Amino acid sequence: MEEEFEEEYELEEECEFDELAVDIDEDRLTELYQKLLTYAKANIFSVLPKELDDDLKKAEKWCLQYHDPDWSHPLFYVVSYLMYEQKPGVDVEKILPQLGATPEEINEIMCGPIELYC
Repeated sequence: MEEEFEEEYELEEECEFDELAVDIDEDRLTELYQKLLTYAKANIFSVLPKELDDDLKKAEKWCLQYHDPDWSHPLFYVVSYLMYEQKPGVDVEKILPQLGATPEEINEIMCGPIELYC
């Protein structure tokens, strides 16, 4: 009985994300990526960590070659890094509105990194 409830709850959560998600075009993703990276460099880390710099280059190359908008765009990688690898983790959902992201964009952006780590 408990398993059925959990499965039903998970299904409802997925539907909510689907209903709220919007397609963000490549130019908008790139604009938000640049703003978030600039913000992070100025306020979170004073120098871009070598590992992050290398991984960002790989993510950009991957994005250009394979273009999987669900999570290959460097924006999603930066969000993932700030949330899960940066110590202490960064509340990116609070930063994105300051950078001009709409609630719909924030929802879609935040779904990408969650999928990466699940």
